[in-house]
Amino acid sequence: MKNRKMIRKMISNKDEAIGSDFKPYILSNTITKLCILLIILIGSLILINDVNKLAFISPSLLFIILGFSILAILLFLSYFIRSSISLGQKLKIYSIYDTISFCFVTINLILFIILFIFVPTEVSGSSMQESFYNKDKLLVWHIGYSPKRDDVVIIDVNEHYSFHKEETFFIKRVVAQEGDKVSFIDGVFYVNDTKVSTAVNNIQFKTMTSYESKSILENGILKKGFSIVMGDNRYNSIDSRYIGAINNDDIEGKVIFRYYSKEGNFGFPKKKIKE
Repeated sequence: MKNRKMIRKMISNKDEAIGSDFKPYILSNTITKLCILLIILIGSLILINDVNKLAFISPSLLFIILGFSILAILLFLSYFIRSSISLGQKLKIYSIYDTISFCFVTINLILFIILFIFVPTEVSGSSMQESFYNKDKLLVWHIGYSPKRDDVVIIDVNEHYSFHKEETFFIKRVVAQEGDKVSFIDGVFYVNDTKVSTAVNNIQFKTMTSYESKSILENGILKKGFSIVMGDNRYNSIDSRYIGAINNDDIEGKVIFRYYSKEGNFGFPKKKIKE
């Protein structure tokens, strides 16, 4: 009997020792997760006005899960510090909590990324063939983006340009950016004196260099805040030739990666196409 009691006491002491060794780690790990969630919360509040319209989740969902996650971690931290149970028992409880809290942090990070940074979207139609195909799945970069020539972009065409009744986004390539020299000579569209396309007529050139029926050219130079876009499939694309120049505020982001395709290759978009 005495030997059994001694063994139990030794085991108990060992658990206490292990718990004591891990206490600083448990506290620091918990505080680190809490800090990550707070950073996500602050970042979300700062970027709330820049929520990508392509995102298929509501910012309110992120804030609800964030609030619940932060509350859960704070409650555990309070329990861990104040509870009178042995450190060995706390360690067992922590192993369960650690898994759950890791899931909380991961979910919040994924939601934040989808809302504000890399937004998944899908191609509908053939206007960007041979670069992108119908049903291709893409990632769109949104934060701090300004259009550059040859970028493939996603455009919100609902307010100013679209005759579609449903929510509509176009995927097109930027062929001219603000500050570029554009011209139309002998049936050829030029940007900075470089041939871009022959699939443009005189009427279309006037359309693509105007916004809300007003010219956006100054001495042949594209005004600040506007871009001209075209589909890579020139003869099957509704683009600036028909809807006019694009206000940069209506460009939701840049396509940076194709992660699924039945017909094309995975990876980054082509920089240029052959006319």
